Amino acid sequence: MFPVLQADTIFLSPPWGGPDYVKRKTYDIKTMLKPHNGQFLFNVAKGSTSRIVMFLPRNVDINHLAELSLSVSPPWSLEVIVLDLPVYLASLFLFSAKHINSRWRRTSSMAS
Repeated sequence: MFPVLQADTIFLSPPWGGPDYVKRKTYDIKTMLKPHNGQFLFNVAKGSTSRIVMFLPRNVDINHLAELSLSVSPPWSLEVIVLDLPVYLASLFLFSAKHINSRWRRTSSMAS
């Protein structure tokens, strides 16, 4: 039996499937994340923490993320942070068992 890892926060940055993800209107974490889908990754991580951060494309289907947060009892909070970077646009998604103000936030690293 392996010891169970307990962490304050787990950061996941799964492979997005190469540059083709930008050609899609919506990025589907159920079918496009390989070799495991988003639900599998979320389930593994939630076994070790009550706070998960996922680095995913900004065109990810927000409904799929909501399904992840609702798959836990009681439901976890979800925070969406969109990062505007000079080369590409990406998002961070925070799932937390502790209450946070569910919100959508856009940040920019580009100089004005």
